[in-house]
Amino acid sequence: MVVTPSRPARQKGARPVWLGWTSDPRTLDDVISWVLGGGPGAATMPTALSLNVFRPQKRERPQKRGKRSA
Repeated sequence: MVVTPSRPARQKGARPVWLGWTSDPRTLDDVISWVLGGGPGAATMPTALSLNVFRPQKRERPQKRGKRSA
């Protein structure tokens, strides 16, 4: 799940937060209360959610093949 900051929070430097393992009802309740409180950059993330934060791996783009000469 990706929680994105509001536009004003984003303008102040807040960034999206990636959360894993959010299907547990307690975890989902924490996410909902955090988002309703303002989300990233506007509200403090519940301590329990910090265990669910992860950074996505950067995707590598396939190398473009050069044109073959005839």
